[in-house]
Amino acid sequence: MAPISVGANISRFITWICLVTSYKAIFQTACVKTLKELILSYNNLFGSINSCLGNMNSLRLLDLSNNQFNGFFPSLIISNLTNIESLILSSNEFQGMISLCVFANLSRLSEFDISFNHLDVETEMMSPSCSPSFKLSILSLSGCSVKKISPWMLHNITSELWQSGNNLTGPFISNFQNITSKLTLLDISDNFLHVTLLEDINLNFPELRHLDLSKNSFNGNLPIFFSDQLQTLDLLDNQFQGGIPHGMTSNMSFVYLRLSRNNLTGDLFPKNSSLPNLRWIYLNNNHLSGIFPYALTKSMELGIIDIQNNDLSGELSSYLPVLPKLKILLLPGIDLEGKYRCKFAK
Repeated sequence: MAPISVGANISRFITWICLVTSYKAIFQTACVKTLKELILSYNNLFGSINSCLGNMNSLRLLDLSNNQFNGFFPSLIISNLTNIESLILSSNEFQGMISLCVFANLSRLSEFDISFNHLDVETEMMSPSCSPSFKLSILSLSGCSVKKISPWMLHNITSELWQSGNNLTGPFISNFQNITSKLTLLDISDNFLHVTLLEDINLNFPELRHLDLSKNSFNGNLPIFFSDQLQTLDLLDNQFQGGIPHGMTSNMSFVYLRLSRNNLTGDLFPKNSSLPNLRWIYLNNNHLSGIFPYALTKSMELGIIDIQNNDLSGELSSYLPVLPKLKILLLPGIDLEGKYRCKFAK
């Protein structure tokens, strides 16, 4: 494939899902110092990164995600992109050990995503010789063998922190009791974190809208208080015990709630529960008891209910509410009596 002729004043070079036979030709084309945006995601590109990329000092957005780039991660090349704001290199085949200190001088960096490569990432950046000059909006390090959530992350990230599928171990929140984070999304699922969560976790994360702690080893009782803005809560596959606190069943913002595969006991929901915006609820594989929850009559947006494999009982036809948007109701393993009368809207 011959190089494509483009003018020196080009400011954007964008290729969406298209057939490219040689990524080198693309870089020969794209290595223009005035280029500001380079998007080559989903192009089946492979090989190592061309060193000319480091000369593109005007670049603000670089997206090479979902390709097959390989070799050692181009840390030094990227550290020269002093005007970069969004750097997205996720879902490739990069390898090696890297330290985030290399990128500490990228003062304009707002979005940084290197998830799902073959990397071992060191996140510590609070030494005198390595202090982040940026305020990130989004940091995605999922599947990067990260071993620690450093305090700077909760100070310097203003929106989203993705840390699923890493090697995080030990207690989590107890290390940051005096920190108030501005995060709106926190995903630390599929790690090795444990101990009991703080009852007032909302004080640490008052602006959270999405919290995913699934597939860890958290134990003890569920926190009493969450952020009033929390819409998505996923605590699947942990070791939580005790009942579902009232603070969780009266959250007006909840859209998605998954507490499956824990050791929860007590009533499914108290009658004074109020979850008017709830669309998905998964409480399966616990030890919850009582009758089918009358409280769900207030959740008219529900589309999926999974409460199978609990200790519920009673007459289903007496308590099943009219839920016009319900599409999936999973009840196996529950001792219910009576005839089921279809009350769903057509």
